[in-house]
Amino acid sequence: ESILFLGLSFAAAVLLLGPVLTEILLGVRYSSLFPLIFLFALHQTLRVFKAAPALIALAQGKTTDAMIANLVRVAVLPLCWHVAATSGDILAILWIIIGAEVASYAVALALLPRAFIRASLLPHAVVGLLLCLATAQALSQDAATAPWPVWVAVVIGLGTCLAVMPQFRTYFLWHIRKSGS
Repeated sequence: ESILFLGLSFAAAVLLLGPVLTEILLGVRYSSLFPLIFLFALHQTLRVFKAAPALIALAQGKTTDAMIANLVRVAVLPLCWHVAATSGDILAILWIIIGAEVASYAVALALLPRAFIRASLLPHAVVGLLLCLATAQALSQDAATAPWPVWVAVVIGLGTCLAVMPQFRTYFLWHIRKSGS
């Protein structure tokens, strides 16, 4: 749960701060790059998510699970190479690798015990929905600013994640209480 929350927080930070930082660091001429930057961040978020099944598998002594899940990623390399050689379309390549990361994550989850999958179904559904909404927002927004409703939606989304992640919520609240006393 903490890895899901961490990955989602990274995507939220890029969604909220990315347009402003893109403009500050690269200038107004490059503000249209934000959707591309967000897709790179989405890819990295999905890679972060895959750490959880790998850690669980390692704790169970299954050292090959991460390798099996990564075979999906390796399988799309020829397709990415073809797209790069024929069209050079970076957006197409990004969507291919994002799809491969999702498929690889699904394989990693499928290799876990069924009890874990049942227990984490709601957090995964909420995080998946929030990532889809964040992606839609990033691809459609004016890169100049992140409007305040997006900030509100991110806070509500992260709060919802805390609500559906009981172990992480307990850990999170314990640390808040500990730092306050």
